[in-house]
Amino acid sequence: MEQGRSTFHRGHMDRRRFLRLGAAVGVSLASSAAFSALLTGCEQNPPLDRAQAGDVVRLGNVAFPEYFGGELSRNIGWRVLAAESGRVLVISEKIIDLRPYNDGYARVTWETCTLRKWLNVDFFEYLPEAMRDAVMAVKLENLGNPDVRSEDSNETVDRVFLLSGDEAKDYLPTYDDRRASLDVSKEAIEGYVENQGEDIKALVEKHGGGAWWLRSSGSSESSAAYIFNNGRVMPYGSIIIAPLGVRPALWLRTSE
Repeated sequence: MEQGRSTFHRGHMDRRRFLRLGAAVGVSLASSAAFSALLTGCEQNPPLDRAQAGDVVRLGNVAFPEYFGGELSRNIGWRVLAAESGRVLVISEKIIDLRPYNDGYARVTWETCTLRKWLNVDFFEYLPEAMRDAVMAVKLENLGNPDVRSEDSNETVDRVFLLSGDEAKDYLPTYDDRRASLDVSKEAIEGYVENQGEDIKALVEKHGGGAWWLRSSGSSESSAAYIFNNGRVMPYGSIIIAPLGVRPALWLRTSE
């Protein structure tokens, strides 16, 4: 049974599954200068190539010029979920945006949703150059959940992605581990209030965190799984047009 108290542990996943969830399919070699800067940047604590699960690293400013209507950069904290020889899996420590899983009401999967496109195209380009150079494209399994009668969907190849329901439970095993505060723009908060009619800051304060999307399908073809404000995995899902939190995940190589 899950416990509310955080027990984030290192190396908890079975290695065979750990590799299967993030099989590299193509890695572009980074320029030596940019790659060295990523590994030895003064704001990293510890350096990325010595980071372990549970550490939080900062890898440079992420800019959001188009979505926010002007230049806005944030030095996002990245929580290390797993570390192995030559690469680490990271997820944003906080919710970095509020967006729908899909821009319109439709039958979608992770493969076809607009949030996947935004993460792999727009958000990827917002990353600092050294970080982009280190991102690994990986093959992801997108398994259904028999408990909610969702079916398997196609494997995808992604540079930036969301955790699945199973991955969230494996890498972030407790409610406390999965709670996430907000680091979003004023415009995003105003848009949420307008769309949902609720004060998202009050919800975060009440439950200890904001709700955020998973990539797994929900109980219908127009819903997707998510993490509730208190850290609970919600496999039945939310309607895909709801503006829930986004926590990008990605694999970064840590050696040449």
